[in-house]
Amino acid sequence: MSEPRSLAFLAFHWGDAYVFSYVRDRWVALRRDARYFLTADTLDGLETAIETDYGRNPVSRDYDPPGAADYLAVPGTVAPSEDRGSPDDDDAGLDADTLIILCELRRAFPLWRIIYSTQTRTWIGQTRKTTLSHSSAVSLCIALTLVERRQRQLARGPGWTTPRWGDEPPHR
Repeated sequence: MSEPRSLAFLAFHWGDAYVFSYVRDRWVALRRDARYFLTADTLDGLETAIETDYGRNPVSRDYDPPGAADYLAVPGTVAPSEDRGSPDDDDAGLDADTLIILCELRRAFPLWRIIYSTQTRTWIGQTRKTTLSHSSAVSLCIALTLVERRQRQLARGPGWTTPRWGDEPPHR
Protein backbone atom coordinates (compact mmCIF):
# COMPACT_ATOMS: atom_id res chain seq x y z
CA MET A 1 0.00 0.00 0.00
CA SER A 2 1.44 3.38 -0.97
CA GLU A 3 1.68 6.23 1.44
CA PRO A 4 -0.80 9.16 1.06
CA ARG A 5 0.58 12.04 -0.99
CA SER A 6 1.38 15.42 0.53
CA LEU A 7 2.01 18.79 -1.06
CA ALA A 8 5.68 18.49 -0.07
CA PHE A 9 5.87 15.12 -1.87
CA LEU A 10 4.37 16.54 -5.07
CA ALA A 11 6.58 19.65 -4.90
CA PHE A 12 9.68 17.47 -4.51
CA HIS A 13 8.83 15.15 -7.40
CA TRP A 14 6.96 17.49 -9.76
CA GLY A 15 7.78 21.05 -8.58
CA ASP A 16 10.19 21.73 -11.40
CA ALA A 17 7.40 21.10 -13.92
CA TYR A 18 4.23 22.30 -12.09
CA VAL A 19 3.20 24.99 -9.57
CA PHE A 20 0.66 23.81 -6.97
CA SER A 21 -2.23 25.44 -5.15
CA TYR A 22 -5.55 24.70 -3.47
CA VAL A 23 -8.49 26.68 -4.88
CA ARG A 24 -12.21 26.33 -4.15
CA ASP A 25 -11.94 22.86 -2.62
CA ARG A 26 -9.78 21.56 -5.50
CA TRP A 27 -6.06 20.89 -5.86
CA VAL A 28 -4.55 22.65 -8.87
CA ALA A 29 -1.28 22.12 -10.75
CA LEU A 30 -0.28 24.84 -13.23
CA ARG A 31 2.21 23.71 -15.85
CA ARG A 32 5.38 25.82 -15.74
CA ASP A 33 5.09 26.35 -19.48
CA ALA A 34 1.75 28.03 -18.63
CA ARG A 35 -0.15 26.09 -21.31
CA TYR A 36 -2.93 24.96 -18.97
CA PHE A 37 -3.60 23.59 -15.49
CA LEU A 38 -4.86 20.34 -13.98
CA THR A 39 -7.36 19.92 -11.14
CA ALA A 40 -8.35 17.11 -8.77
CA ASP A 41 -10.24 16.59 -5.52
CA THR A 42 -7.28 14.92 -3.78
CA LEU A 43 -3.50 15.06 -3.97
CA ASP A 44 -3.47 11.42 -5.10
CA GLY A 45 -5.86 12.34 -7.92
CA LEU A 46 -3.71 15.33 -8.82
CA GLU A 47 -0.60 13.16 -8.99
CA THR A 48 -2.44 10.73 -11.29
CA ALA A 49 -3.50 13.64 -13.53
CA ILE A 50 0.08 14.96 -13.58
CA GLU A 51 1.52 11.57 -14.49
CA THR A 52 -0.99 11.22 -17.34
CA ASP A 53 -0.42 14.79 -18.55
CA TYR A 54 3.35 14.54 -18.30
CA GLY A 55 3.31 11.21 -20.14
CA ARG A 56 1.36 12.71 -23.05
CA ASN A 57 3.00 16.13 -23.16
CA PRO A 58 6.11 16.53 -20.95
CA VAL A 59 6.88 19.88 -19.38
CA SER A 60 10.52 20.86 -19.77
CA ARG A 61 12.34 20.08 -16.53
CA ASP A 62 14.93 22.71 -17.46
CA TYR A 63 12.41 25.50 -17.07
CA ASP A 64 13.96 28.78 -16.13
CA PRO A 65 12.12 32.01 -15.51
CA PRO A 66 12.79 34.69 -18.13
CA GLY A 67 16.36 35.93 -17.98
CA ALA A 68 17.55 39.45 -17.25
CA ALA A 69 17.92 40.18 -20.96
CA ASP A 70 14.17 39.67 -21.38
CA TYR A 71 13.55 42.61 -19.03
CA LEU A 72 16.16 45.16 -20.11
CA ALA A 73 13.66 47.54 -21.70
CA VAL A 74 10.78 46.86 -19.31
CA PRO A 75 10.07 49.78 -16.96
CA GLY A 76 8.94 49.26 -13.37
CA THR A 77 10.70 46.02 -12.51
CA VAL A 78 12.70 45.52 -9.34
CA ALA A 79 16.07 43.82 -9.24
CA PRO A 80 15.89 40.33 -7.78
CA SER A 81 17.45 39.79 -4.38
CA GLU A 82 19.88 36.92 -3.90
CA ASP A 83 17.62 34.97 -1.56
CA ARG A 84 14.35 35.52 -3.46
CA GLY A 85 13.29 31.87 -3.17
CA SER A 86 13.69 31.64 0.58
CA PRO A 87 11.27 32.74 3.31
CA ASP A 88 11.74 36.19 4.83
CA ASP A 89 10.46 37.98 7.95
CA ASP A 90 7.01 38.53 6.40
CA ASP A 91 6.59 34.75 6.15
CA ALA A 92 6.65 34.09 9.89
CA GLY A 93 3.62 32.14 11.06
CA LEU A 94 2.65 30.71 7.67
CA ASP A 95 1.90 26.99 7.46
CA ALA A 96 4.21 24.64 5.57
CA ASP A 97 1.99 24.31 2.49
CA THR A 98 1.68 28.08 2.11
CA LEU A 99 5.46 28.47 2.49
CA ILE A 100 6.08 25.85 -0.23
CA ILE A 101 3.71 27.64 -2.61
CA LEU A 102 5.25 31.02 -1.75
CA CYS A 103 8.79 29.76 -2.40
CA GLU A 104 7.73 28.21 -5.71
CA LEU A 105 6.07 31.45 -6.85
CA ARG A 106 9.17 33.43 -5.88
CA ARG A 107 11.36 31.01 -7.79
CA ALA A 108 9.12 31.17 -10.88
CA PHE A 109 8.83 34.98 -10.82
CA PRO A 110 12.11 36.36 -9.43
CA LEU A 111 11.49 39.97 -10.50
CA TRP A 112 8.35 40.22 -8.38
CA ARG A 113 8.06 40.62 -4.63
CA ILE A 114 5.51 37.94 -3.73
CA ILE A 115 3.82 37.70 -0.34
CA TYR A 116 0.82 36.05 1.24
CA SER A 117 -1.34 38.35 3.39
CA THR A 118 -2.86 36.45 6.30
CA GLN A 119 -5.17 39.37 7.15
CA THR A 120 -6.85 39.53 3.74
CA ARG A 121 -6.02 35.93 2.74
CA THR A 122 -4.66 37.09 -0.60
CA TRP A 123 -1.58 36.41 -2.70
CA ILE A 124 0.18 39.62 -3.74
CA GLY A 125 2.80 40.24 -6.43
CA GLN A 126 4.52 43.63 -6.60
CA THR A 127 7.04 45.58 -8.64
CA ARG A 128 7.79 49.29 -8.24
CA LYS A 129 4.84 50.28 -10.41
CA THR A 130 2.52 47.27 -10.39
CA THR A 131 0.61 45.40 -7.70
CA LEU A 132 -1.49 42.32 -8.38
CA SER A 133 -3.67 40.74 -5.71
CA HIS A 134 -5.55 37.44 -6.05
CA SER A 135 -7.39 35.11 -3.72
CA SER A 136 -5.48 32.05 -4.95
CA ALA A 137 -1.86 31.32 -5.77
CA VAL A 138 -2.85 29.84 -9.13
CA SER A 139 -4.75 33.01 -10.09
CA LEU A 140 -1.72 35.11 -9.16
CA CYS A 141 0.57 32.77 -11.11
CA ILE A 142 -1.61 33.06 -14.22
CA ALA A 143 -1.80 36.85 -13.89
CA LEU A 144 1.98 37.18 -13.45
CA THR A 145 2.57 34.94 -16.46
CA LEU A 146 0.28 37.06 -18.62
CA VAL A 147 1.79 40.35 -17.40
CA GLU A 148 5.34 39.16 -18.02
CA ARG A 149 4.41 37.83 -21.46
CA ARG A 150 2.84 41.20 -22.36
CA GLN A 151 5.86 43.12 -21.02
CA ARG A 152 8.21 41.01 -23.15
CA GLN A 153 6.02 41.66 -26.22
CA LEU A 154 6.11 45.41 -25.56
CA ALA A 155 9.88 45.32 -25.03
CA ARG A 156 10.34 43.69 -28.45
CA GLY A 157 8.60 46.59 -30.13
CA PRO A 158 5.99 46.95 -32.86
CA GLY A 159 6.11 44.66 -35.85
CA TRP A 160 7.45 41.68 -33.91
CA THR A 161 5.20 38.67 -33.77
CA THR A 162 5.65 35.43 -31.89
CA PRO A 163 7.12 32.90 -34.32
CA ARG A 164 5.30 29.66 -34.97
CA TRP A 165 7.20 26.39 -34.63
CA GLY A 166 9.93 26.26 -37.25
CA ASP A 167 9.56 29.92 -38.26
CA GLU A 168 12.25 32.52 -37.81
CA PRO A 169 11.49 35.89 -36.16
CA PRO A 170 10.62 38.59 -38.72
CA HIS A 171 13.52 40.65 -39.97
CA ARG A 172 13.44 44.37 -39.44
